Amino acid sequence: DLHSFPTRRSSDLNAGASLILLGRVDEAVALMDRAQELSRKGGNAADVCRYYTNLCHVLLLAGRFADLDPVAVEGMAYAEETGHLRHYGESITGNWIASLYSTGRWAEADRVATRLVERVTAEDPYLVLRWLPLLIGQGRLDQARPLVDWAVSSTAGADDTQFTALSLMRAAALARAEQRYADARDLMASTAFRSEERRVGKECRS
Repeated sequence: DLHSFPTRRSSDLNAGASLILLGRVDEAVALMDRAQELSRKGGNAADVCRYYTNLCHVLLLAGRFADLDPVAVEGMAYAEETGHLRHYGESITGNWIASLYSTGRWAEADRVATRLVERVTAEDPYLVLRWLPLLIGQGRLDQARPLVDWAVSSTAGADDTQFTALSLMRAAALARAEQRYADARDLMASTAFRSEERRVGKECRS
């Protein structure tokens, strides 16, 4: 029944991305594979792109970096082919960069980021937030500084506070690299406050 597909595929995509946090990797991947099949049957290209995004995220958190590479390549090709490169390409590439960075393939991560950052960065700084640890780690602080400022300003007051907190963490990392230790401490304190604020907000809504 195609009419039941949207609810089922969305549920599977969301559940798959959540199960990884419980360590249930194989179950998470299986759920999202089913969601991809339903999305393709229903002709929903955006949901297929979301599948690639969430699967990359699952593989990143599971430490299955070798598996992530071909998924990212395939997902980016599909996103471009279906006209979703700007939005979903940003999140797929962000996870891909984080994977490359985590495995010490910094030069490759930099090539991927540099090649795509201007093409896919959309309304939020998802890709930039993934790229910044690489820039800071390489000591490219002049290049990192304006990106940190943009990330912090563009996520201030955002409904999705995970981006606000992550932006503050990147700002703290930059401050530490520049030996502005008091600033780094203050920024990390702000991050903790945002995280607690988000937790309390969720409890109130539930």
